[in-house]
Amino acid sequence: MLDSRYTILTPEGIELPVHVAGAPARALAWLLDVLIMLVLLFILSLLIELMMPSSMSDEVNGDAGVGLMLLLYFFITWGYDIFFEVWGGGTLGKRALGLRVMHANGTPVGLRSSVIRNILRSVDFLPMFYALGLISLMLSQKFQRLGDILGGTVVVYREHLSAGVPMADVASIQPPTGLSLEDRQTLLLYAERYATLSPQRRTELAQRLVFLVPEQNADDPAPVLLAYANWLIRG
Repeated sequence: MLDSRYTILTPEGIELPVHVAGAPARALAWLLDVLIMLVLLFILSLLIELMMPSSMSDEVNGDAGVGLMLLLYFFITWGYDIFFEVWGGGTLGKRALGLRVMHANGTPVGLRSSVIRNILRSVDFLPMFYALGLISLMLSQKFQRLGDILGGTVVVYREHLSAGVPMADVASIQPPTGLSLEDRQTLLLYAERYATLSPQRRTELAQRLVFLVPEQNADDPAPVLLAYANWLIRG
């Protein structure tokens, strides 16, 4: 299946050309993520075995180990994608393939949308090997599986997303943990308009977002704000 380009009209009225990822790239990213999770579970299983108290009987020791592994399996398989999508824009497999998960309107994916798209992954898997999800991808103009459609998300290539946004030439800095979706959108809008603003207007708008930057950068928050936005876009 070929990938596709289309233009997103953001809530701020900005046209953002993106390159949507098709089934081959997404399948390869999924396989990489599965491999990463299996390696992680294997390492954790070894650690649990080493940490089990030797004073416990083999039966109790085994039951406790199995219980912990079941808990870890649950949290990793259901939390891995959500964690990396919300706080990094995509899983490690997607990032390795240069992919990013975002809202269909061009804004960074939020917790609610990520939870929806990943819970419905079990539906997309039906009846086997993601058959329903593949059919949905083939019928969708934006290559969305059912989880994407209901979650309002798309999977795009990072390089094409970055190319469509006029960014200042600054390094990327990860924003503070727990940054709200509204704050992310505001940072992106500020970065997108930065080149067209007068110096006075840049300073004025940056001061409204000064609460996001470290105290030592409060006098000139613009470079840090741009670096945050750069991280949100490019990761």
